[in-house]
Amino acid sequence: MEIFTLKLSGHLFDNGDLLPTYVDLIRELWVGGYRMVVVTGGGSLARRYIELGKGLGINESLLDMLGISASRLNAQLLASALSDIAYLPIPKDLNETFSAWTTGRLVIVGGFQPGQSTATVAMLVSELLGVRKLIDCANVDAVYTSDPRKDPNAKRLE
Repeated sequence: MEIFTLKLSGHLFDNGDLLPTYVDLIRELWVGGYRMVVVTGGGSLARRYIELGKGLGINESLLDMLGISASRLNAQLLASALSDIAYLPIPKDLNETFSAWTTGRLVIVGGFQPGQSTATVAMLVSELLGVRKLIDCANVDAVYTSDPRKDPNAKRLE
């Protein structure tokens, strides 16, 4: 049995045509005997709420909480679409994630705490559960020294 962590970019949840394909793929892998934890990003929903919050003068920690809520909403959407195999409710921290994992159901999480990206959550969950393979379905074409969408000096790593 192969076990891995699947990190889904929030961008996936912005694409109504692509999301059903991922739902079908995850179900097919699960039924085929693969076991995974899925970590979802917040996507444009998170960015929209963070921008609204900035306009209202909300501090960084609370802006992060808005992003975390969006990522958890995406996790809830995915878990609802996979409710026949997914653990519900959505775990909110590492302790809840570990407990959910012990049920043998598909575990889907969003963000955990302010100051922490969902990519970090994926790594922490992998470490906690002893998962040695992490597949990051990011919305980039390669690995860079920093986010090329934000940093014009980002260098592509070969």
